[in-house]
Amino acid sequence: MAANEVDYEDEEHNFVPGAWRHGPHWEDVPQPPAMRNLATVDVRHQRDHPRDYFVSPVDAVDWQQRMAGSVLSAAVEESNGSEADDKDGVLK
Repeated sequence: MAANEVDYEDEEHNFVPGAWRHGPHWEDVPQPPAMRNLATVDVRHQRDHPRDYFVSPVDAVDWQQRMAGSVLSAAVEESNGSEADDKDGVLK
């Protein structure tokens, strides 16, 4: 990358715009038509199948939900300041 491509300050601390600012702007670039951002049925199945397998009660261990609840409660508490019950990780 050449020195004149980036912004810099001259000796008198004046802003000097780089050459990149004289190139095309993103708003000038044609955009493709907006597509719906929906997952296909196959993608949903690929996403949901492992979730259903790992979250199913089959082969679940007794501490699994308690630990998942504690982690979830801590994340929710951290994100919105809610208080969680320390005993079982359930939100108040």
